[in-house]
Amino acid sequence: MEYTIEVTNNGKGDATGVVVADTLPNGLSWVENAESDTHSYRGGTLTWIILKIKANGGTESMTFT
Repeated sequence: MEYTIEVTNNGKGDATGVVVADTLPNGLSWVENAESDTHSYRGGTLTWIILKIKANGGTESMTFT
């Protein structure tokens, strides 16, 4: 299974320090071999910190398999 989170900035200025929090769907479990500076998983919630998303439709995505 592949799980993707995509975030788009439709604003006129760059977005910085964006925090995305999402609960994984039922039936999925998180398996990770190392903690990251930009994402973590605790208590059923995935938290992803995006340092910068460019303005006017800039996107960032994170995919897990």
